[in-house]
Amino acid sequence: MNNLSKLPWNTLCTLLDNDPEYYANKEFSRRVVDNQPPVVNYYLGEISKDLIRKINVVMGRNVFAEYYIFLSDPFDEKTGKSNWHRVSLYDARDCSLKSYTSRIALRHFYKEARKEKRIRDIQRELIDYYDYESLLDCDQPEAEIDNLDQKRMKRAFNLLSERDKKVLTCLVIDKMSGIDAYFHLEPFVHPRPANGMTSEEIKSAWSLKQKQDVVSLMKGRALKRLLENYNRIID
Repeated sequence: MNNLSKLPWNTLCTLLDNDPEYYANKEFSRRVVDNQPPVVNYYLGEISKDLIRKINVVMGRNVFAEYYIFLSDPFDEKTGKSNWHRVSLYDARDCSLKSYTSRIALRHFYKEARKEKRIRDIQRELIDYYDYESLLDCDQPEAEIDNLDQKRMKRAFNLLSERDKKVLTCLVIDKMSGIDAYFHLEPFVHPRPANGMTSEEIKSAWSLKQKQDVVSLMKGRALKRLLENYNRIID
């Protein structure tokens, strides 16, 4: 099928489902990479809606923004446009662009879900394994602490970065809620700029749930590093 690049989008769109050689799908991907608004809207809307619902279930939250960034990266600061690298890799050999997108997105988000589960499991394991109430003594002079395990914990705590100390101070020592802690920890949060948005703009657009998720991840990582420090200390 020749001259697909000259077809109006409304016509090309009707060919996508009955496209045995995937020529129309290949042209579809080219127009997405070219950032043609109606094509991108269709790709992220009609084509992706069922897939996004499935990924939301896998991740336990709304991941549309992450899904968009995953597919549209990298963002070109000079042109102000996304390059859609993963879409550009679609070669139309054995499947439609919809099937290709489903395959790569599910692979990515299943991996992310497993990673986040590992962090949550580590956090639960650490809380179960150690008496983190001993952190309450970390603001006391070591000479005033009699318990050897608490002294070891204080040393492990002091080896942490300022960010991890602040995380554990807010969430464990001061027992703040996740959302209250976020406003104290926000200066340590630096999401990567993407799609024309600065790090600060991305943070300002986060929902309460996203902010709580960030704090939960920070807590899991801080506890993991605390345990690593604790285990390295020789009495």
